Amino acid sequence: MIRPYETTVVFDGSLGDDVLAKERENVEKILSENGEVQRAEVWGKRKLAYPIRKKVSGYYCLFFHKAEGDVNGRLKAALRLNQHVLRYLTVVAEKEAAPEKSGQESTEQATAEASGESGGAVGDNDTGTERSEKTDEQEKPAEKQEDADNA
Repeated sequence: MIRPYETTVVFDGSLGDDVLAKERENVEKILSENGEVQRAEVWGKRKLAYPIRKKVSGYYCLFFHKAEGDVNGRLKAALRLNQHVLRYLTVVAEKEAAPEKSGQESTEQATAEASGESGGAVGDNDTGTERSEKTDEQEKPAEKQEDADNA
C-alpha cells in the first residue's frame, strides 16, 4: 500500500555545499527509485540541542514522499551506512504534502494570521488563559473551606 511519508535527515554541519548537495541528491534518488518524491525542504544549518558524534551543528533536510512500506528499510540501511548523516527519522504523514505555494500566497496568509483574521491561534490562547484563571478561582474557595474546617 502506498502511503505518504515525511523523512527528516540531519547531515553533518561541517560539510561543504557541494557535498551536501550530493548527499541530498543521493537521498532523493533512493526515495524516487522506490516511490515518488513530492517535495524537499531545506531547513539549513542549525545548532544541535546536544552534540552528536562530537558535532554541534547539523544541516536539516525534510523530504515528503509516497512509497510502499518496504522503502523505509532500504532507506534506513542506506542512511545508517552514510557517515555524513547524523540522524534521520521517517514518519507516516498525517496528510499528503501540498505543493509549495507561491511567495505572494504565503505572504498573504502570514499577514492574515498575524493580524488575527484566521482566528485559530489567537482564540485558542485566550481560551487557555480563561481556563487557568477559572482554575485559580476554583482553588481559592476550597482553601477557605479547609481553613474553616481546621478552625
